[in-house]
Parts: sequence; structure tokens; C-alpha cells
Amino acid sequence: MRLVLTSDDDDDDNEDGDCDDDDDDEDDDDDDNDVMMMIMIHDEDDVDGGDDDIMMMMMMVTTTAIMMLIMIVMMMMMMMMMMMMMMMMMMMMMMMVVVVVVVALLCVVNTSQQS
Repeated sequence: MRLVLTSDDDDDDNEDGDCDDDDDDEDDDDDDNDVMMMIMIHDEDDVDGGDDDIMMMMMMVTTTAIMMLIMIVMMMMMMMMMMMMMMMMMMMMMMMVVVVVVVALLCVVNTSQQS
């Protein structure tokens, strides 16, 4: 369809005349033909696969957004787990220190009582 339109326009331009003004008009007509070709190509793309491309882009964006959200949630979970582990380690260390201090005090009290 595009080729038929452009060939017809070119024939009309050749039939117009040989004057310089007509040559300028031919150049203008060629520009118009290019614009028409561009518009028609654009329309054909929209009719053929524009919606599919848009759907693909939307799917890609949604999938990437979901992946980013999952990654952020996983990172938050990992941070929470690390914080919990650190807290538990600190609690264990404190408990160990308290137990050691209590045992040492008991030993000192027992030795002082024995003596």
C-alpha cells in the first residue's frame, strides 16, 4: 500500500513539468511523501505489534518491580535475622559473663567461708 502511494506521487511529480519552480515543488512533494510514509509506517506498527510491545514493556516493568520488592523484603528479612542473631549473641555473651561472675563470686565466698 505504501509503495503504490509513493509510486503514484512520483509519477504525478514527473508529469508536472520541467521548470525550476516545479522542481522545487517536487522536492516539497517528496518531503510530504516521506511524512506520509512515516505516518503510514507508524500506523502499521501500531496496528501490527504496538500493543504487544506495550504489553511486553508493562510485563517487564511489573516483573522487575516485583523482583525489586522481593529483593528489598529479603534484605529486610536478612537484616532482621542478623539483628536477632546479634541480639541473641549479645544476650548469650551477657549470660555467660553473668554466670562466670556468679561462679567466681561463689568460689570467693566459699573460700572465704572455709578459711
